[in-house]
Amino acid sequence: MREISIQLGGAVAHGCVASRMAHCKVLRESAKTICLGTPAGSVWLPRWALIPEGSYYRLSHRYEFTPEQWNRLESAQRVSGFSA
Repeated sequence: MREISIQLGGAVAHGCVASRMAHCKVLRESAKTICLGTPAGSVWLPRWALIPEGSYYRLSHRYEFTPEQWNRLESAQRVSGFSA
């Protein structure tokens, strides 16, 4: 079972960039959908809602997440930082 990282957002403070990343397990995937496992439960998404950005994915602004989907993704987040 592979794991992927999804950027949930970020902020700049004191010359550093802090990025919120969700680390999820891929439970199932097909040509059109992907199911991600998080501590709060699974999240089904259309594949186009995840945009590859090298070693992680970002979320498409065209997809409207339900509050439940967003809460589940946030349950898998870790904050990482690096200097700008």
